[in-house]
Amino acid sequence: MRLTKTILTKKNKFLRFIWNIFHFIFIRFSPRPLHEWRSVCYRLFGAKIGKNVHIYPSAKIWAPWNLIMSDNSSLDENVDCYNVANVKIGKNTRISRYSFLCTASHDYLSGNRDLLSGPITIDDNVWIAADVYIAPGIFIGKSCIILARCCIYKDVNESLIVKNNSGIILKGL
Repeated sequence: MRLTKTILTKKNKFLRFIWNIFHFIFIRFSPRPLHEWRSVCYRLFGAKIGKNVHIYPSAKIWAPWNLIMSDNSSLDENVDCYNVANVKIGKNTRISRYSFLCTASHDYLSGNRDLLSGPITIDDNVWIAADVYIAPGIFIGKSCIILARCCIYKDVNESLIVKNNSGIILKGL
């Protein structure tokens, strides 16, 4: 996991202010089946969204310009995508409700708690079950299953099933 020091500019803060207003008016209360409508809205703010992507209205995306979602992927209800850095989600990948994709944290060893960020990449055919935390700078390989309530602090190789908070590998597929 490689994290870099990040400084949020006034431009970034202004864009997020505009984004939050737009999200509240046009996305937050949109009917659940209007996935294509929400995809268009996210694209307007710079997200790279593939075909047949399902982003549910209660999903929170901090910066849509840092989001890449491939075909047939989804962010379920109440997913929190804190994407200070890029979040890339592969084809046929499902992120289940209440999961938290966290690309930034603070350097607890520095005196002024600098903001550190690192991209999250989730490859094709992955299922992230409910209430999973994924730390900054993580890569999850193809065809993995991350079971409910896991905390992922290190990269996960392809075709693995991961359980429990210490990221124990249950078995390969």
